[in-house]
Amino acid sequence: MFDRINRETARLATSGSAISRTIDLRLDILTGTATDPAPPVHAAMRHALLAPGKRLRPRLLLAVADTGTGALDAACAVEMVHAASLMLDDLPCMDDAALRRGRATTHLKFGEATAILAAVALITRAFEVFSELPVPTETRVSMAATLACAIGRDGMAAGQALDLGAAASGPVEIEAVNGLKTATLFAAAARMGALLGGLEETRAREVDLFAWHLGCAFQLADDALDHASSACVTGKDIGADVGKRTLDRAIGRSEAWAVRVQHLLMARAAARRAGLDPATLRDLLSFDEGLPS
Repeated sequence: MFDRINRETARLATSGSAISRTIDLRLDILTGTATDPAPPVHAAMRHALLAPGKRLRPRLLLAVADTGTGALDAACAVEMVHAASLMLDDLPCMDDAALRRGRATTHLKFGEATAILAAVALITRAFEVFSELPVPTETRVSMAATLACAIGRDGMAAGQALDLGAAASGPVEIEAVNGLKTATLFAAAARMGALLGGLEETRAREVDLFAWHLGCAFQLADDALDHASSACVTGKDIGADVGKRTLDRAIGRSEAWAVRVQHLLMARAAARRAGLDPATLRDLLSFDEGLPS
C-alpha cells in the first residue's frame, strides 16, 4: 500500500508542471519588489513561498476558473496564504519542524520572530493582490470574504488549534479537524475559481463538495506518509504527527486508506455534477487505486 503512496506523492510533485511553472513565475513577480538590500522579512517570505511545491490549491482555483479574468493572480494569492500557514505550522510552538519542501524551515533559517512576521506579510500581500484583481468589486469582496473565512476562527486557525490538542480525538473529530485545517482552503480556492468563472450557484455548490472531499483525501494521504515514507520523498519532517491522533492510528491504516478512497469517489462524483472538465482535473485527482471508472 505505502509503495503506492510514495508513487502518488512523486506523481503529484511532477504533474501539472507547466501550470506550476507559470504560478511560480507569477509568485516571483508578485513578491519581487522590496527595498535594496531586501529586508529579512522579505527574504523569509520568498524562502517559504518559492520553495518547490505541488501548488495544488492554486491549480485547483485555475482548473475551476478556466479562463476567468484575474485567475492567475488569485491563484497566487491562495498559495501565499498556504505558504504562510506552513510557516506558522512549522514553528516550535506548533509542530516544531526542521524541514519543509526540501528546505530548512523558515524559522530555523531566519529566526522565529522573522518567520511569524513573514507569514503575516504573506497573508496581507494575498489580500492586497485580491484588491487589485481586474474584476467587479462585488466579485473581489466575495473572494476576499471566502478566503478570510477559510483561514480564520471557523477555518484553518480552528483546525490547527484542534489538531494541537487532538490526542484523545475519535474518528469523527479527526475528520472534522482534517476538514478545517486542510479541506477548507481547498474548498475556498475552488469557490473563488467558481466566482471568477461565473458559475451559477448550483454548480458552485458541487464545486465546493468536490474540493472539500479532495482536501480530506489529500490530508489522509499526508498523514499516512508521515509515518510510512521518508523525508526524501515528502520533502518535510517524518514523524511530525507522533502524539497526534490521526485517522490511520484511530482505525487502522487499511481502513483509513478506504476512507480516503471514498473521499476521492465523492470528489469525482461532485466534479461530474459540477460539469468540470475531466481532462483539466486529471492531475488533481488520482484514481489509480482500483477505483471504478
